[in-house]
Amino acid sequence: MTFRRSIDITETDLTMLTRHRLAFAFLLLLLPIVAQALPPDRLAPMRHYILESDTPLDAAASAELAAEGIDVQEPMAGHRYLVRIRDGAAVPTDARIRSLRAYDASHKIARDAYAEVTKGKAFARLRILFQKDVTFEEAQSAIEAVGGSIDTPFAVASAGRQRLTVRVPSSATLTLAQDERVFGVYGPPLHIKSLNAVAAQISNVTPLFSAPYNLNGNGVVLSIFEPDGTPDVAHSEFGGRVVSHFDSKRPVNSHATHVSGTMVAAGLNAAAKGMSPAATLQAFDANVGDRFDLLMSAKAALGSFGSAADNNSWDYGLSWQGTVWYGAGEYLGGYSGLESEPYDQVMHAAGEPLIVHAAGNDALEGNPSLQQPWSPHKHYNYDTNQVDSHTFCYSQNGTGADCPATAPFNCSAGQTSAGEKYCENDKHPTHTASTSVGLMASTKNSVTVGAIQPVGFAIASFSSRGPTLDGRVKPELVAKGTDQFSTFPSNGYASIQGTSMSAPVVTGIAGLLTQQFRKTFGKTPDAPMLKTLLIAGADDLGNAGPDYTFGFGLADAKASADLIRDDNGTGSRIRTGTVANGQEIDLPVTLAASQKLRVVLGWFDPEVLLQPNPLPDDDDALLTGKTLVNDLDLRVVDPSGATVRPYVLDKNNPNTPATRGVNNTDTTEEVEIANAAPGTYHFIVKGAIGDTRSTSQNFVLISNGGAFVAPCTDNYEPNDTQATAFGNVMSAQTIAAKICSASDVDFYTFTTNTSPVAVSVTATDTPLKVTMSSSLTTTVVQNIAANSSATLSANFFPTLLPPGNIAIFVKVEANGTVGATGAYTLTPSYTFSSTPRKRSAKH
Repeated sequence: MTFRRSIDITETDLTMLTRHRLAFAFLLLLLPIVAQALPPDRLAPMRHYILESDTPLDAAASAELAAEGIDVQEPMAGHRYLVRIRDGAAVPTDARIRSLRAYDASHKIARDAYAEVTKGKAFARLRILFQKDVTFEEAQSAIEAVGGSIDTPFAVASAGRQRLTVRVPSSATLTLAQDERVFGVYGPPLHIKSLNAVAAQISNVTPLFSAPYNLNGNGVVLSIFEPDGTPDVAHSEFGGRVVSHFDSKRPVNSHATHVSGTMVAAGLNAAAKGMSPAATLQAFDANVGDRFDLLMSAKAALGSFGSAADNNSWDYGLSWQGTVWYGAGEYLGGYSGLESEPYDQVMHAAGEPLIVHAAGNDALEGNPSLQQPWSPHKHYNYDTNQVDSHTFCYSQNGTGADCPATAPFNCSAGQTSAGEKYCENDKHPTHTASTSVGLMASTKNSVTVGAIQPVGFAIASFSSRGPTLDGRVKPELVAKGTDQFSTFPSNGYASIQGTSMSAPVVTGIAGLLTQQFRKTFGKTPDAPMLKTLLIAGADDLGNAGPDYTFGFGLADAKASADLIRDDNGTGSRIRTGTVANGQEIDLPVTLAASQKLRVVLGWFDPEVLLQPNPLPDDDDALLTGKTLVNDLDLRVVDPSGATVRPYVLDKNNPNTPATRGVNNTDTTEEVEIANAAPGTYHFIVKGAIGDTRSTSQNFVLISNGGAFVAPCTDNYEPNDTQATAFGNVMSAQTIAAKICSASDVDFYTFTTNTSPVAVSVTATDTPLKVTMSSSLTTTVVQNIAANSSATLSANFFPTLLPPGNIAIFVKVEANGTVGATGAYTLTPSYTFSSTPRKRSAKH
């Protein structure tokens, strides 16, 4: 095993530190904690470590490790876990532990925190995430111990850990990071920003308003979070169905009113009719400043309002926004312990409503057209929470003193109060359309929506795209987001564009699907069901299969509603289940005719905690940012026995079409077979549970065709080898068994000492090959067509004198397409000659 406590200052690290302009004095602070040799049988005097395992650790494995003094606290990237071990404990010898390294300051300081503390300010404004077993009083003590103060205290009660915005001496940042109570040090709070009849036609909503569907969202509650103000609840299109929970001092906002109309406008102006025109809408404030706990509390409480789907046409301003530099571009497509982890925790724990997020409008923002050569631009000031009025420019000779103050560049002279020169020596990084999806839009359990144009369904140029940093598919869906006509304040109407306009299309569709689900099943669908229904019904656009531009395709309300109606409670389209760690579940489906087959597996994954600053391993590459905890795998076995894998994408080649393989990245997996032949298909779900609080994972499986049949169960298993053959089968005993797959083989045995021996076999929907053999040389093989019978017979004893008892083996296997049941019967016929006993003589 590998054990590491030290900070290894490598060329990679120095490059990173230089990129963020770390002062030499700050580097000197690192030197006192450079590697110290550890005794081979003792751990460093610390509590928290990163444990790496070769396999995922479920609740059972976690309990076993706890008995050894290792408290598994959080899943991290891949098969890595944050654990707590008692001080000075002996090195564990558990075979499940591949490596164990101290979780020290080298892992804790995020890139945006480095940028903040090296600006030259005496005090840095930072966000601190504490270990989950730290109380508020302990967190406060840690901040005060380094001479800092709490800016705005906030704790996400549902996630169980303290999150504080603080001001600390810049020079004390490393000391704070070394505190065992601290999990991570992040930069200042991010800046929140705001990101229809034609839309209804494009996403096939209009047919649902009339027979046989007659859907309008009546009785359905939706919700919305907006950052800039409340919807105009007095708008005539809302008819009192929009309820605002904003503070009375917050203004009426056009963006909020427009988004609300796309969801629930009654259609007094037919061109502005919403997707769920009779639904009720609960509106909440997303702009809570540093109080992220208030946002999470509001999200967690949505179930009490009965919300089925929740719209979020907002995210954080990152990297470039127009010609304003916001910084923190590394969060695009990312997963943050401060925002993403509690967000996914709430979604996973509550199970409803479905959280819908706009993908963002940053596809073209990453490389702004600045006037050359000085590139005048603005900065967002996180101390004042507004755009700085000064003009920043790029130095051309590296002195930081050559930027012109005259027109047309008008570069500001001097420096900010934090010591940053307006004439900058370093250019800010740029980015392409790839991995431009927003931070909150990159959470695992939300459904993220991009924007398309109404003509030709081309992607809107501004629409943010994936992949996420760990390669997940985002956005999952697209909808119309250009020239969207909807409500405006004061009973007005207007057309605007953005993914803010496409997200409420999907949220409104979710309202209609909820209404249809209630009609069909008599209950409300949970969020994983709604998300999987939306994806399973989507109309594929762009490259075949999912891609990082259109996701799984254009939201199609009618197709998703038809999946519900076609199932009609029979399980012919929709199945739910629970899979345990290492378990495989086989769900057979029979197709009566050839068709394009689409199978979608979906689940909500537990939250994961990623390191703020992953550093190189001793013997591995950079710690992966993989966020998947419970890795379910889908495969489809066709009637010929061939296995079809789901689509997989390559995050390093984001424009390359999807290939087939094992998907270890996404919480949605899709298998498509273009011309699926008639016959029985086996949808197989396998579980690998990495959540240390559970041993299983719930899932939703949806297919667009076929009829589900009862899973194959054979009471005579396991009998797949001669060594495990079922027996001793009595003469005239009828065995009713099943061939469950193309690879399934059944063995039976009985013992006799006379001839002849016969075995009668009747096949139903599966053609069979039957082989009868013994330790003697005679072997009989018989092929039996489906729905036919045959008898195998043989004389195993060539002489009148029996050689003794011998074992007869019968092997049954498929000889063609496995049917829906695979059932057959087998009946042996033989006699057993008993040798008469001789009475013993007594003397």
